[in-house]
Amino acid sequence: MPISYSFLKGVVYFQFSGHFDFKEAPPMIADIFKDKRFTPGANFLVDVRQTARSRTTEEAFEFVDLIKSRCEFKGSKIAIVSSRLVSYGLARMISVYLEDFNISLDVFKNLEDAEKWLVI
Repeated sequence: MPISYSFLKGVVYFQFSGHFDFKEAPPMIADIFKDKRFTPGANFLVDVRQTARSRTTEEAFEFVDLIKSRCEFKGSKIAIVSSRLVSYGLARMISVYLEDFNISLDVFKNLEDAEKWLVI
């Protein structure tokens, strides 16, 4: 499966790999929010280093809309780990759109820095 998730120390870890369809994300997020291990305001680590391509601007805005539509993200920190410059730039753009919704998003080039930012 190109998208998987797990819980570790109160953080939801997303692993994206290969070719994935962004339409897979909303049902998975709905499942996460129903999971008894999830608590509102939990932090997220999104690792996209193994994806086959960078996302488009349109997909970035779909991601913003998805996050803004779910109150469970309020107060969360979202760390995105990407080795692609385009993905890095899109994540920076997304962070600006989320500032008004009490959601902090930052992008990192390695997992260790992302985990430090999330205080794992």
